[in-house]
Amino acid sequence: MLSRTAINSGPCLLRSALSTAPCVECGAWHITGKHGSIHTWGDNKTWVIWVGCRSGYHWTLTKARLGFCTVTQDGDDEGCLRLHELPTAGQAETIRAVLGLKKRREDTPETLQRLRDRTGGWNAMEPQVIGEPAD
Repeated sequence: MLSRTAINSGPCLLRSALSTAPCVECGAWHITGKHGSIHTWGDNKTWVIWVGCRSGYHWTLTKARLGFCTVTQDGDDEGCLRLHELPTAGQAETIRAVLGLKKRREDTPETLQRLRDRTGGWNAMEPQVIGEPAD
């Protein structure tokens, strides 16, 4: 059985997940995408990637794309692969594409302030008057 503990470190792959949630039973974390998920392995030093594919041929192509991982469970159209070290930027991009994860947008402090200024009144306590009411 896999231990699903938090993946708190690493390059852009781990910071890019939009869909992260703790396991209800143990409080551990995992990252789930549209086509698969990533969890820590039992030793908490390596990771396991589960991928579900459209067909057996698609699974074969996916295994080739993830050639830097070791296949641990090889099903007909799905399987598990083990990632032994933190991924490089290129590997992280491949993992995101295979799992269906979107990378979070990284904004500069100036862009964040501009967005806050533009949208700050949207959640104001009192209604804002945009124009004079017509009589």
